Amino acid sequence: MGLKNTIKNIQENFRKMRLRSKVNKVRHNPNVTILCNCCIGGRMYHDVQKQFLSPTINLYFEHHGFIDFVNNIDKYCGGGY
Repeated sequence: MGLKNTIKNIQENFRKMRLRSKVNKVRHNPNVTILCNCCIGGRMYHDVQKQFLSPTINLYFEHHGFIDFVNNIDKYCGGGY
């Protein structure tokens, strides 16, 4: 195995360890809201085995619309978030 592959493997393993650490933090938090502009938020809930609490589940936002939504979430969600 070459040096490039070794470095790539180390980076990938480090990324997986950081991700696992973040997932463990989310798993222990009972109420997690994920705001995402695409369907990946639902996949994240599924991966950490949490109830889908996001107002954006199964929605797709263009980037400018998503930024507007997040900046004015009380307006769009009635203050529930």
